[in-house]
Amino acid sequence: MKSKLIIFLMAISGLLACSKTEEEAFDPGDLSNKPDHSLANINIDLADSTSRKANIKADSAFVYLKDNITAMKHNIEVIIFSPSNKPMLKLTADSVIIDDNTKNMTAFGKILVKSDEQATTLQTSKLDWDNTNRIVYTKEYVKIVSPREVLQGYGFESDEKLSYYKIYKVIGEQK
Repeated sequence: MKSKLIIFLMAISGLLACSKTEEEAFDPGDLSNKPDHSLANINIDLADSTSRKANIKADSAFVYLKDNITAMKHNIEVIIFSPSNKPMLKLTADSVIIDDNTKNMTAFGKILVKSDEQATTLQTSKLDWDNTNRIVYTKEYVKIVSPREVLQGYGFESDEKLSYYKIYKVIGEQK
């Protein structure tokens, strides 16, 4: 069991900076091949030598070593912490697929992202997190609510703090 936990921790250590391109997206319902490792009731803190980076919770997780993929299903909650150890961003989703090579992540289902720092929320059905460029994006419908505006549209790109974002094909109202 200890080796399973170590492998799982290594597989998700890049969750702080995670996305898959749409062409590479792994369907969370397509878990027909048997996982190499599976865990239940996950609650993990990720930290470096100076501070806590994130807390990850999920009902279940499956590691597919051949595909270099970690799949987390049911009641996903990821909290990202600022350098001063305050919650900065919270993501909830139905399922998440992590590319263990690139540390990119794709979240699926009912997705809600809340930025405490920006007082902004994002709702969508699919969200990619690009580790290299440190951005989140989707081609799907999005709704963003901030203190200044409520925007809706299709296609979205933002920094990971939801400080600066673009919505393509936008509809909305400004306060």
